[in-house]
Amino acid sequence: MNGIIIAFLVTLVGCINLDFYKFGRGEFHSWFKGQLNNLKWGVPVAAIVAYIYMPALLFPDIITPIGIMLAINCLVTIIKPMKIQKVIIVDQKQKPDFARFKLPITVLVILLIVLVSAPIVPLFQTKTLHELPNAVVSNEKINPIDISHIRQVPIEFAYWKADKVIGDLGYKVQVGQISIQLINDHLYWVAPLELGNFWKWLRFKTSPGFVMVDAEDPEAKVERIDDLELNYMNSAFFQKNIYRHVYQKYPFYRLSEFTFELDDEKNPKWVVSAVKPTVWFTGEQVLGVIIVDPVTGEMEFHQKIPKWVDRVIPEKLSEEYNYWFGAYINGFWNTKFSQKDMHVPTTSNGIIDVFAVRGPDGMYWFTGHTSPSAADKSLMGYSMMNTQTGEFVYYSNVSGYYNEDAAVSNANSKVSNFQGYWGAQPIFYNLFGELTWVVPILSSNSKLQRIALVHAETGYVVVEEILSDSLVEYKQWLQEKGVSIEAGTDEDAGYQTVEGKVKRINNDLIVLENNDEHMFKINLENNEARITKENDQVKIKYIESDKTIIDAKEFDNLEFEFE
Repeated sequence: MNGIIIAFLVTLVGCINLDFYKFGRGEFHSWFKGQLNNLKWGVPVAAIVAYIYMPALLFPDIITPIGIMLAINCLVTIIKPMKIQKVIIVDQKQKPDFARFKLPITVLVILLIVLVSAPIVPLFQTKTLHELPNAVVSNEKINPIDISHIRQVPIEFAYWKADKVIGDLGYKVQVGQISIQLINDHLYWVAPLELGNFWKWLRFKTSPGFVMVDAEDPEAKVERIDDLELNYMNSAFFQKNIYRHVYQKYPFYRLSEFTFELDDEKNPKWVVSAVKPTVWFTGEQVLGVIIVDPVTGEMEFHQKIPKWVDRVIPEKLSEEYNYWFGAYINGFWNTKFSQKDMHVPTTSNGIIDVFAVRGPDGMYWFTGHTSPSAADKSLMGYSMMNTQTGEFVYYSNVSGYYNEDAAVSNANSKVSNFQGYWGAQPIFYNLFGELTWVVPILSSNSKLQRIALVHAETGYVVVEEILSDSLVEYKQWLQEKGVSIEAGTDEDAGYQTVEGKVKRINNDLIVLENNDEHMFKINLENNEARITKENDQVKIKYIESDKTIIDAKEFDNLEFEFE
């Protein structure tokens, strides 16, 4: 049966005539008449609740719509007879009869208790909430990142780039909620093209497609796919609204998060997290996902998650898991008094902020953990939660390291001479064996201008226009400080090598036949450089740059074999 119809019928239970006082007096006809009167207001209210609110039909969520109806019902049951009795008392000087009010008043008290209990009950279940993430505590470092997969494009720049390609479609669509995901082992920001408002939906009915912004390459062209007809969208109305469409078939779950994802063939899908509460109204656990085709509306529930799906664990649930794990380590009262061993997720503008990053085997929710003190800008640890499996690892080996706010603050101070420049959301990586914040630097219009690398332990900052330059300077700094580059990391990170014949040489400048867009500046203290002439075969190691003149990091004249 349609979920909205079931919700309507269940909600309608709340408008049962509570004036059972009449039953005790044998006034059955009067009671049924009162029930019909209740249905006059109950049917439209229940229809609105079912169609607009769409409550999850599971316990205790179902209490809410029934409770709304019962609260209205109680007030009607109490107020209407009081008006009648007031007339009777004035005319006939009788004492008021309050017996008929016992049941509705009792129901109101019960509803009030349920309302008050919603935030209170979990406070007596903090041990359960703390254990819910099944966290593993580790003293290891996260695995080193492949530098070719570092996320350089922050969400603000992704929106900026996506907006630029709307172009001729701007009269009817806008960029929808953008999310980051792995597609064929590459990071992209993906957003549906949503219809702007009700009138545009009424006219155009369907969305033409979506946009893909490369999250690893800031220079990559944005892909706009606009030859589709997406019917089921957030911006659609009535039966084509994606939430209502899914709810009609799956009303017995909490539909927690709707993410627009692409499968490995870049076919668009809606991925919906289906969850249930385990601690009264909270303590959610994911039961599976519902995958919906936005073109046809076909949908299927999956407990065994397809490999291409990234977002199974909702972002909000990850935030809650991190808070429960860190804050409730010694129970609720510990959070108010001694705060022993307590740590909490770091916040952005006072709000817990987890963000999706690439991990060793998929996407992870990352957040730092700090002490409860609002003034603390250092880490006590950090967590990585697999967005598909929910595997939760807390890394505790970073006490005193710079947290997100501190890293961004240091990066901002490095570009303070550039008006309007600011650090966007930092991403935490293991670079060359050292824990490092990668901070994209944006201008006031959210365009990417620089990439900053912040050493998490010391706060040292390197800022360059492109990532490869920052990587090379950062690695040089580490080596100067005596930090040995860990085995398994890329020694040549940021460098490129070219071989070719010398086309032109003038003092310390060389142009190659197969790379004449650059002039390479060589070090003349190198003996091979000093005897090099035109048509010699050489090999040059350098950092890719948009500049015309590039410094050669290493130079080798292949015509000679000097030791």
